[in-house]
Amino acid sequence: MRYDREEEELWSDYIQLLAQGWEDCDALAAARAGELIARGWKALSPRDPGYAAAKAANLTTIPAEVALTTAVRQGEHGLYHCIVRYTVNGAVWFDDPSARLGMLPERLTGQECHERIVNRVRLAGIRRDPDHVRRVQRHSIIQRRRQLAARRARP
Repeated sequence: MRYDREEEELWSDYIQLLAQGWEDCDALAAARAGELIARGWKALSPRDPGYAAAKAANLTTIPAEVALTTAVRQGEHGLYHCIVRYTVNGAVWFDDPSARLGMLPERLTGQECHERIVNRVRLAGIRRDPDHVRRVQRHSIIQRRRQLAARRARP
């Protein structure tokens, strides 16, 4: 898998991402967040932030979400970039799959991605509350259950 910039924005699912072998930041970040949620500590490498704690706790799922970063110069259009925010035992970490997969001249490690994001990028409204992801996921599950119950109740 590698990063490549799209000429025209096309939304693709995970199967399409695998089939073409490349994508831009939105699809790579979504795939990475899904991997953390689905595989837990096994989705992390020993060089990733939070690996040791996630492995020690044997986390089978890691709360994760796609977050949007922005860079706007006065009088110009904004630049937007998707990254991943995840929590391990209350600690908040960031990952940038695009930076790992060829967006920059050099490929970054997980720790380098986290440090770069925290130190150099203006985060646009990213909540640092470790319970936020769990609350959002729980809210989504409750909403979905209500929708299904409403459909079943229809004559």
